[in-house]
Amino acid sequence: MPFDADMVGQLVEASENDGIDVRTDVAIASIQKRDTGYAVLLESGESITVDLVVNGAGRAPNIDSLNLEAAKVEFSKRGIAVNGQMQSSNTVIFAAGDCVDSLQLARVADMEGHVAAETIIARKEGRAPSDIDYSATPAVLFTYPQLGMLGKTEEQLKEEKIKYWKSTDDHLNWPTYRRVGLKHAAYKILVDQRDHILGVHLLLDNTAGLLNTFKQAMIDKTPLAELQRNNIMSPYPSRESDILYMLAPLIE
Repeated sequence: MPFDADMVGQLVEASENDGIDVRTDVAIASIQKRDTGYAVLLESGESITVDLVVNGAGRAPNIDSLNLEAAKVEFSKRGIAVNGQMQSSNTVIFAAGDCVDSLQLARVADMEGHVAAETIIARKEGRAPSDIDYSATPAVLFTYPQLGMLGKTEEQLKEEKIKYWKSTDDHLNWPTYRRVGLKHAAYKILVDQRDHILGVHLLLDNTAGLLNTFKQAMIDKTPLAELQRNNIMSPYPSRESDILYMLAPLIE
């Protein structure tokens, strides 16, 4: 799930201003334990002394002991292959969550379990089951500020040749953030010609909460004017009250 490049740049700037040294596109040759921490040797020859080393490589599906070949279940190193109803290549076997080749998010796993169960029940009752829809799945990095995304990025829309309009700004000086000293708040909202949300990208101190409002609007295909009106009476100064400012350039 790619994050918006502009928002990532803002997060890196905010992190560096807080004294975090962000390195990208570097290769580690070795890590050595020292009395007071670790020495990380880069392939470039540079050595970095740190207190702790954490490997954040993500989740790996724990499926090696399942003997999936014998059950004729297709899989890869990313997990079990399933269709939109969480059904594997063996039609009587369903899979959901971290063992599946899909978005590795906790609540996504919950929804996949629901879809699998609903599919089994629907087929027993002779009804057509519904596919899972990942298009309005929010994702958040719980950094400070929180980096969050929903839907498509600008890069994806350009690549897919989808016409879009956007409202965006960074280093927001709105009272919401000025009063707490947050200097790197930023947002980007992408919409189509019908005023439906295509993507939302946020770098705020309550990104997770605000994304839920946009997620429901995206699922319901709520027009921007209606979304703005629905949030006029949000408590002020709350992050939700800032939706009015974010949407204004797209409505005026």
